[in-house]
Amino acid sequence: MRDTPKRVVKALQFLTKGYNESLDELLNGAVFSEDANEMVLVRDIDILSFVRTSYTTYHWTRACGVHSQW
Repeated sequence: MRDTPKRVVKALQFLTKGYNESLDELLNGAVFSEDANEMVLVRDIDILSFVRTSYTTYHWTRACGVHSQW
């Protein structure tokens, strides 16, 4: 029980670390253009959402498809 405040702080730091991250560092040059006429599918995208008012977390795994002509 004594360590509960430390665990809460550690959890909140992890759940809110995105506020201090740089998008450029996170993407690491992964955005590029491609001259193709095909569908691009990205699977297993992890999404973590944190609701500050209720201290609730939500976790989803999604996929996204985009046609290159769009």
